[in-house]
Amino acid sequence: MKICLITPQSQNVEPWIPVLQQKGVEVLLNEISEDCDFIVCTGQARLNLWKAAHEKFPHIPMINYTWDFYEWTWKDQRGIYDWKGYGEYLQKCVELWCPSEEVVKRMEEYFGISDKCKIILT
Repeated sequence: MKICLITPQSQNVEPWIPVLQQKGVEVLLNEISEDCDFIVCTGQARLNLWKAAHEKFPHIPMINYTWDFYEWTWKDQRGIYDWKGYGEYLQKCVELWCPSEEVVKRMEEYFGISDKCKIILT
């Protein structure tokens, strides 16, 4: 198996890489090739890279891990994140991974997509 892992440099995600590699998964970090089995993104911070990967290879299924989703970030008017664009890409995912039931509830509240969510503990 080969995945494209789209993530900012993160102490939460970096430990995934050697674990996945030990299980025989080839991990392309923030890059993609046509033969990837999945695009796995870890949140909204790299949405532009996620969009570019999907546009280049739209046939590759996508998964997103949403670490947290607080109401105050949605209502933040400074425009730090493109929440509308993020929600559109979440809709395109085959699965959404969340660390808790609370995040699943927010996915339903704001995007109506809790049916795609699986709780994957951090």
